[in-house]
Amino acid sequence: MKNLTLTLLFSFFLIMGVTAQDMEPVELESNSKFSIGLNIGASQSGTDLHSYGRHGVSLTEEANLMFGLTAKYNLTPTLALRGNFFQTKISGDDLNITEGPCYDSEGNETTDDCHVQRGWNYSSPLTDIGLDLEWEFLGNKRYDGNNVFKKTFSPYALLGAGVVLTDPEID
Repeated sequence: MKNLTLTLLFSFFLIMGVTAQDMEPVELESNSKFSIGLNIGASQSGTDLHSYGRHGVSLTEEANLMFGLTAKYNLTPTLALRGNFFQTKISGDDLNITEGPCYDSEGNETTDDCHVQRGWNYSSPLTDIGLDLEWEFLGNKRYDGNNVFKKTFSPYALLGAGVVLTDPEID
């Protein structure tokens, strides 16, 4: 039952992530140049300590809560500055990997208990802070003659920089 609950919870967050792109931005006032967004979801690391549904580890076993905040300021109808903040945790544990196929140090398949003998595990908080310049090259189509926003499909290009802060605990 626990795996079913976690799978349903993971599916909910995945669906919310897909549909969140269709939601209107929260604006402080009508035709504001500033918008904010709240992000929530799940995170995992894809390492040999967690193999995304392989080796007896469920897809959601090492899933951790992820949340974040996005703030965007429109410089012009086609250029915007966007700041991002995300916080989560990543983790993995050899003791969770119990099924094969497993390979020894020479790459030969073995019947040993995968990585259980190695006994590694880790956990790390992860903070991502970034600043992006967004160029929506068809952005002028989003505004009518009175500078009122219109909903339309419009691709954009992104150039940004960020920093990721971690503090791993390895055992």
